[in-house]
Amino acid sequence: MTRELLLICIMLFVIPMGVKLVYGQNAGGQVNATNPHFENIFQQRLGSNYSANLIIIYQSPMMVVLKGDLVSASPGSSYFKTNYNDVFWHGIEILHQEFGFALDKLVVNGFGSVINPERMYAVMIKSDVK
Repeated sequence: MTRELLLICIMLFVIPMGVKLVYGQNAGGQVNATNPHFENIFQQRLGSNYSANLIIIYQSPMMVVLKGDLVSASPGSSYFKTNYNDVFWHGIEILHQEFGFALDKLVVNGFGSVINPERMYAVMIKSDVK
């Protein structure tokens, strides 16, 4: 029940405010071995261009919330060719394989238009929490 309540709070308050990244670390946001800044890791593994397709909404030692559009923001897409956002899924895979996070919830919203694109939100928690 608490995870669902936290997810609802994030969806209602954090996401609409357009907050790009909120670190859940103590002591001024220091990085340590158990809670690295995933933004730097994504930049190293997925390239400097990853932030057009993947945004870290929230990060703490036990939970990470990612946001991405269903269709990637890559050049050359047209009505006849859809480029699905594989960067979003690679980010989930990195968090799962290298840091032990498991996909807890996946929320998709939007209408698929330019004004209201289909967006995905992934809530990942440490596997040993479940």
